[in-house]
Amino acid sequence: MRKSLFSTFFISFLLSNVSIAKDTTEARWDTVSSNLMMPYGILVKSQKVLVSTIPTIGSIDEETGAFYEKTALANGSPAGFIKAENGYVVVENGTGRLLAFDKNFSDSQVIAEGLGDPITVKETKDAYLVVDYNFGLPNGRLMSISKKSKWPVSPKILLTLDGPGSFYVDKNDLVYISKFDSGDLIEFNLKTKSQRIVATGLGRPLDVVRVNKEGFLVSDFGGFDTTGRLLFVSNEGAVVTLNSDSIANPTGLFLTEKFVYTTDMTGGKLLKARTFNLLCSSKQANDLNKKFCKK
Repeated sequence: MRKSLFSTFFISFLLSNVSIAKDTTEARWDTVSSNLMMPYGILVKSQKVLVSTIPTIGSIDEETGAFYEKTALANGSPAGFIKAENGYVVVENGTGRLLAFDKNFSDSQVIAEGLGDPITVKETKDAYLVVDYNFGLPNGRLMSISKKSKWPVSPKILLTLDGPGSFYVDKNDLVYISKFDSGDLIEFNLKTKSQRIVATGLGRPLDVVRVNKEGFLVSDFGGFDTTGRLLFVSNEGAVVTLNSDSIANPTGLFLTEKFVYTTDMTGGKLLKARTFNLLCSSKQANDLNKKFCKK
């Protein structure tokens, strides 16, 4: 049965009856904006906050929480997106396309088609990387799309794997991919094509970001009637649940110098918390982040 990952999110959104406990610890989450329609992707650049919802990308005023639409996609919905040299690169879920927008979101071009059920996009020096969840069927894909070829470009398959969610690319050509269906985090080497399992038992992991030299933050989406979790995963595979009492189903993640931003898809919110407080306010998390927490 073909089932888009975003259709899974939408079912969760419709059936969500999760009650959220009030967050009273030092690792407090502040609501930046609410009443958003299934928010996912986040980009914070030069004090400008952008979020993808269904079917729009908009900017958010952090002082008031107001959402200002930048563009609405007519044929699909924006998922993950990144800042590019002359604008933005956006995954369009529902059409299987990768789009390039100018800096004002007033003009767009198709970079690539045939991407299946794409979730998010990252980049290396020479290419854009995209994951395809493949509607929950076997043989999802990690794909490479050349920046140097004339658009639209046919994607090159780098890796096939079941149920990929999102991923993070580091400067050493290592890609860390969450497996939404199996609950694993894997490492894939772009040069050698080797892979290894970093951690298991992560629930329904979605977004991945490296938070420091010790490890990663991973969003566990949760389920139809269960809350998700925000996890710290060490390089050695140790897993700690961080304070996420204010979040129903965490999805996208973005790090700035001092803050972690996350979207709560079923809660319709964008939230942020101080990174130091998240990683250092509990003994279990502190033990895995001793160098970071000593700062």
